[in-house]
Amino acid sequence: MSNVSSLFSRLTGQMIALIVLVLTILAAVLWYTTMYQQTLDEQAALRTEIADLDQKIVVGNTAKRNVPQLCTVVADLRVQRKEFLNALPSKEQYADLMRTFKLQIGNNKGQINTLSRAAGATSGTLPAGVRAVSTALSITGSFTSMIGILQSLESQQRFLRMDGVNLSLGGGGANAAASTTDPKLTAAVSVVAYVYDAARGATDPPLNPLCQNPNTTEVPK
Repeated sequence: MSNVSSLFSRLTGQMIALIVLVLTILAAVLWYTTMYQQTLDEQAALRTEIADLDQKIVVGNTAKRNVPQLCTVVADLRVQRKEFLNALPSKEQYADLMRTFKLQIGNNKGQINTLSRAAGATSGTLPAGVRAVSTALSITGSFTSMIGILQSLESQQRFLRMDGVNLSLGGGGANAAASTTDPKLTAAVSVVAYVYDAARGATDPPLNPLCQNPNTTEVPK
């Protein structure tokens, strides 16, 4: 204890002032690095977060103003989808469809070589309740007849899709010696018809809550 007292007694006022200055500088540096700089970093991070939130608020408010129009579009699409599905036949009626094919092909002076049922689109690719009925046709006729046949198939009252048409020259047999100016053609045609069973159809999901209550107040900036 006496040694410490003698040590302090030998210190001059100038040395004490220097020591105090050094300690003050060390304390200031420590405070800047541990507290002040951390506060500045936190403030910068908060300013960035506030700017991001302001941008999201602008985007959200802009999107909200478009909600009524989008809800109208969604409602119209639902109505159109329902009308389209209800317009599809509820039963397959495959025999009637085959009679129609034969009548249209005969009216256009074509000849059916083969007519068979083929694998249609899988149920996973179709809306719930919709089923595909696919038919493979092999038809022979002139170019004019083929054009008329294809047009008549596309103009059926039922919803049909021409899934594929493969034309080849020559009808085989006696038709092979047909005129070179109007040769016989053979067409392999795949026609898909659709039926809809409303009992197996899916119900529409509920509308977005914003569509039910579009008057929600915008978020202020």
